[in-house]
Amino acid sequence: MAVKILYLRPMQADIFQYFRDLTAIQIFDLMLVLLIIVQLFRALKGSIAFNIFIGALSIYIIWVIVNRLNMPLMSEILDRLVSIGLISLIVVFQPEIRKF
Repeated sequence: MAVKILYLRPMQADIFQYFRDLTAIQIFDLMLVLLIIVQLFRALKGSIAFNIFIGALSIYIIWVIVNRLNMPLMSEILDRLVSIGLISLIVVFQPEIRKF
């Protein structure tokens, strides 16, 4: 249990440092990213692609956490999955992309 807490402290310190020195540009950036995510969520809700989107989002979140925890083997595997996944997402979401 103590080992897990030691790994999370640097990540927690980075998050607090980011929010400690917030500027107007960073707030605008966060709001813009949030708006894009919400609009993408609304566009995909109710379609088959929604479950794929949630899966891709969860893989990306796991990838970020693994990189922060410095897990080299898992990080390499997820790096490959994310790089190949981008192309596969375009192929899978082709009908939804045409709607836009």
